[in-house]
Amino acid sequence: PRYADHPPSVQLTVMRTLILAALCVSVSAACSKKQTVVEGSVFIVTRGGDNYKLGLVEIGAYADTTVERIFGARSAEAAAAYPALRARFDSLALVAERRQAAASAAFDRSMANILSETLESRWRRAQDESTLAIAAMVAGSAAVDSLSAAPFYFADLPSPIATAKSDADGRFSMTVPRQRIVLVGVASRNVMGDIERYYWAVRLDSLPQDTVRVMLSNDNLFATRCRSCMPGFIPDVQR
Repeated sequence: PRYADHPPSVQLTVMRTLILAALCVSVSAACSKKQTVVEGSVFIVTRGGDNYKLGLVEIGAYADTTVERIFGARSAEAAAAYPALRARFDSLALVAERRQAAASAAFDRSMANILSETLESRWRRAQDESTLAIAAMVAGSAAVDSLSAAPFYFADLPSPIATAKSDADGRFSMTVPRQRIVLVGVASRNVMGDIERYYWAVRLDSLPQDTVRVMLSNDNLFATRCRSCMPGFIPDVQR
């Protein structure tokens, strides 16, 4: 008999069975969504060829759309701020150049009249002004550079979809959804009292295999602007 020929109670039972079956199929499909194990290592090779494995580095996996949105917004912010900061740097550089020239001229006059305390005092004052102008120029340069530097992009990122921490050999492993993701990591190393910091935002375009291996090293640091690196702001004019 047709569905409509059954009594209402039977029809209701059939409808509930169909709905339950659909829910089971949906849940089963969600639960069986394929995942990929990402295995990797974190290391830095020095100019002298020494290899340093970086342990205890937090690695986060993000959906690529999340990182694209955040980095894109910060690149737009950097592009908007760049013209004013660049103009300020150019102005400070011009002042520093003039102050240096004035200090040099004052020094020459002082040397030509080495017994003149007045000329020596003028030279020392000009030298102090030159030092201050150079310091201001350096600060202006740092402000421009900050727009394309890693800390500007990596600050206050949201929670990742998966995390891992590298072991003593710099190795890590995590399980991620089989989709386009970006691996983000930040590490540091003490080099004779100076702290070197390393930033990675490496895109994995596709994860067709059950296991994918990746290396986070000098070759794909954020500053290298490598093919798989997430892009940041690049000034049109390089100093």
